[in-house]
Amino acid sequence: GDYDTATELYSKAIEIYPDAILYSNRSFAYLRREWYGYALIDAKKALEYDSKYIKAFYRRASAYMALGKYPLALNDYEYVKKVCPNDKDALLKYEECKKIVTRIRFEKAIAVDESTKSVVNQIDLNSM
Repeated sequence: GDYDTATELYSKAIEIYPDAILYSNRSFAYLRREWYGYALIDAKKALEYDSKYIKAFYRRASAYMALGKYPLALNDYEYVKKVCPNDKDALLKYEECKKIVTRIRFEKAIAVDESTKSVVNQIDLNSM
């Protein structure tokens, strides 16, 4: 698709009649162009216009994922999964994101454990 043109046309439409659908669609175009910051801004803007617009949650989650903000993405994917339990793509994205968040938490726990060990190893019991 021609996402450059799409972005341009959505921008013109938003100037005339801003709404959740247009912001969400432009967010999608930004995602395709890998302009994740802009995609996130537009997804948030779409949710300002319609706080229950499910596609905007999905777009925001996608932008968060691309920006490495996995816990925030997981929250949005969880909401999408709850509202649309039969959406297979949303379920896959949720599971993928959940694995990443779990892995990051595990790695942090290991890192804390390692730093604790190094402090313990530095204590000279003979000098006490």
